[in-house]
Amino acid sequence: MSADEPDVSLGMGHRLWAKEADMDTRDQVSGPVDCPAELVRYVTDAAGQEAADVIALLRAAGLAPPPGEVREFPPEVLLALGAVARLRRWEAGGHIVHLQCGLPTADGAFVHLIHTLESAATNRTTLTNLGRLTRAVHDLSVSRFAWTARAEFDADIALDTGDEDALVEALAQFLWANRHHPSVTP
Repeated sequence: MSADEPDVSLGMGHRLWAKEADMDTRDQVSGPVDCPAELVRYVTDAAGQEAADVIALLRAAGLAPPPGEVREFPPEVLLALGAVARLRRWEAGGHIVHLQCGLPTADGAFVHLIHTLESAATNRTTLTNLGRLTRAVHDLSVSRFAWTARAEFDADIALDTGDEDALVEALAQFLWANRHHPSVTP
């Protein structure tokens, strides 16, 4: 493994890594981009959480390499599994933003991933189709969820609501229910 290839620790001496993907240069940015620190932390933390979720999934499926060995997975597959994990987390938290935006359920995305892997057995270029879902889930995450919510509240918080009155009412109920919380000072 070369120094520039990604490395994900599986603990106890295990490592997962993926060879460099064939990148589509249309998605690459030339030059530095200024991003808010909260966004950088959000994306970094989310990537770490997705990597941990993918490692757990691969271990549970018996796909972790034996001690001292390395198992290769296409980067597109690892990223798609991360997107499925994020969709599962949203659904477990009661969020349906992805469904409202035309994305599949987590189960639907996983089935699509399996079908794509079946097709890739005879035509590896079909793996590029996985990038669409991965990108859509990432873009939705950045545009529709609070960047600091997971770090501050250990929860995903969707930002968009179609009814301001309902939002104000929900906020009022939340504040009232938590008025005696130890971190609230009179």
